[in-house]
Amino acid sequence: MVSLAEILPPFPQFAISYPNFLDWARMNHTFQVIAAYRQNNFNLTGSGEAQRLKATQVTAAFFPLLGVKPVIGRSFSPDEDKLGGEPVVMLSEGLWRSRFGGAPEILEKTLTLDGTGYRVIGVVPKDFYFCCENTNFRLGDVYLPVGAWDVPWMHDRGAPRAVCCWAAEDGRNPRRRQSSDRRTAVEYNVMSRVR
Repeated sequence: MVSLAEILPPFPQFAISYPNFLDWARMNHTFQVIAAYRQNNFNLTGSGEAQRLKATQVTAAFFPLLGVKPVIGRSFSPDEDKLGGEPVVMLSEGLWRSRFGGAPEILEKTLTLDGTGYRVIGVVPKDFYFCCENTNFRLGDVYLPVGAWDVPWMHDRGAPRAVCCWAAEDGRNPRRRQSSDRRTAVEYNVMSRVR
């Protein structure tokens, strides 16, 4: 696994805009899979006392990339991880047990987060832990598809620090991978100048 970032002087690495991430994923010739995440907070209302929740918004490839299998239910589909996708949510096992008593009937129930109803599709296991130096990653109480988040700045190429990006290496030899990296960088550079 490697961390991917933009270089934006004077910063040695910088989180990327979501449109840039989509381009990287589309033009990827180097990695098996590329995934991204961002941190957020949501208010849970409508089922008991209101609660401020730590939210982690992830791409559909995030949990499969890390080999995380839900305790119950499933992970996000690519169709849910895009604008117009159905609002769905995965709960942390901690929240599932503390707030909902660990009841399997939570699947398919609707939770109201920041005024929007999200259908519960799975529970992330309590032993899930994603931490590497300098990632600023924090575990969420809830996990949502990042691509479905409909806020204008999220889909603005000029909006920095939208998502952090991780990738699984494909095991090819370093020379071939380096050549592929250069080709993608050139393609991306040309495309960015055209836009």
